Amino acid sequence: MSTNHTFTTYEGNQIALPFELRREGIRGVWDVSGATQIALEVTRPDGTNMTPILAQEAHPDASWTTGIVVVVIDGANVTAAIGSYPYSLTVTISGQIITAGVGRIEVRDRPGFAPA
Repeated sequence: MSTNHTFTTYEGNQIALPFELRREGIRGVWDVSGATQIALEVTRPDGTNMTPILAQEAHPDASWTTGIVVVVIDGANVTAAIGSYPYSLTVTISGQIITAGVGRIEVRDRPGFAPA
């Protein structure tokens, strides 16, 4: 289970969100290299669900064999609008969907930023 996080960023930013996954009841790393999907499932401030954002196994900071997962968010999804976005990180592995972490992404106003 990942530690619950609150990430803070600014409108329009691109940010890589790192998650260090641990399996409940097991010491050490959780090798998620066998996962068929790892996704950040985000709820908009109005309560509607966004399209899940997939973790990037090829990201330079990721190491799925040691439980390090990275999801990149940007102005095309979460940081497109100011607000508070609850999320859950789900891992689909061995036919099971496991909630590996939950938290919130706070998107703040960036003075002078005008979305395209």
